[in-house]
Amino acid sequence: MLQYRRLQALIANTVVCGLPHEPVRELELGGKNPAIVLDCQDLDGAASEIVAAAFLCSGQRCTALSRVIVQDSLADALIERLLAHMKKIRVGNGLEPGTTMGPLVSREQMEIVSGYVRKGVESEAMLLAGGQVLTSDPQNQGYFYAPTLFDRVAPESPLALEEIFGPVLPVIRVPDAEQSFQIANSTRYGLAASLFTPRQPWNSEPAPHSVRGRQGLGTRCIFDRPDGERGVHRPQDRLHQMTSA
Repeated sequence: MLQYRRLQALIANTVVCGLPHEPVRELELGGKNPAIVLDCQDLDGAASEIVAAAFLCSGQRCTALSRVIVQDSLADALIERLLAHMKKIRVGNGLEPGTTMGPLVSREQMEIVSGYVRKGVESEAMLLAGGQVLTSDPQNQGYFYAPTLFDRVAPESPLALEEIFGPVLPVIRVPDAEQSFQIANSTRYGLAASLFTPRQPWNSEPAPHSVRGRQGLGTRCIFDRPDGERGVHRPQDRLHQMTSA
């Protein structure tokens, strides 16, 4: 294995040194991926997608949805549906039938998640669900953590800005679309985003709002179509504009 890795390094160095110009590098260095909910008519569908994308693998995916940015007029109704879908999550051994969310990877990660939850409580964000370890002896029974939902999280809170890498979902309320995009862009990350809206997100006109990423933005946008069906955009992993026009 060591010889194989040395061979990989040798090949990489040879290829890089042989290029006439400095190679373009794209690094995946974490994410704080927003789900933006604007004028959404199918809040139950949005909540189902958000819960699945946030809590799959206990949130231990770089592209997991890790914050919800919702206009205030929809927040209460969306949260009600988020809680309803979270109640369907079955935490347990991934090899057992019916399990939909497994454990955290280590004691260290469990302590990191617990630390962020404490920060959230101390910041006076509203803890609506979860917020605790689910086993009395995690070392022997597994590092299982309850799916956790916070409401009224401040945009400058660590819950809103930092990658937790666990089953913790903060909800940030905003008055309008403009602020939602400002907050979405307020972190140092730029990995992935989702937009739930009845408005077509991309068109040929310049977009008044965009979600940016330093290296790029991979997005999935779910929107309500005029015929009542739900459409899904799956663009390539590059910078895209998400418009509220």
